Amino acid sequence: MSNSGYIRGRLVGALLALAVIVTPGQVHAQDVNVLNATMGEDVPTPEASIAEVRQLLIDGSAILLDSRAREQFVAGHIPGANNIDMEPDAAGYVAEVEKLLGGDKTKVLVLYCNGPNCGASRVLGKKLVAAGFTNVRRFQLGIPFWRTM
Repeated sequence: MSNSGYIRGRLVGALLALAVIVTPGQVHAQDVNVLNATMGEDVPTPEASIAEVRQLLIDGSAILLDSRAREQFVAGHIPGANNIDMEPDAAGYVAEVEKLLGGDKTKVLVLYCNGPNCGASRVLGKKLVAAGFTNVRRFQLGIPFWRTM
């Protein structure tokens, strides 16, 4: 099995196990799948599932922002995602996000990065909330889970 196949299998298995552990007795068979999974983290930016990200790309109801470095974005990203050509911790990054949203800090913005072990979207989400953005969500499962679909 290839390394990426092994990792994909481990991630999907862990995700399904997590769904059962987090909500024992409340999980229905139709609820346990990668499409509606999130990490269940307690941070100021709620999470979006793969199904929700797919829907927003279909209906255009939000801006999807890849919070990884430009080189990683160029190497592969979720189709329809945006990327800002500077490091997320750079002084002007939040201003660039505001420009991307046309100055509307209430517009739905969904961030993603390299998945559960990457904190880039989590850190950026906190910065954006602190800067007054009111509708920031994270697809914390990120690009690794997106590629499994």
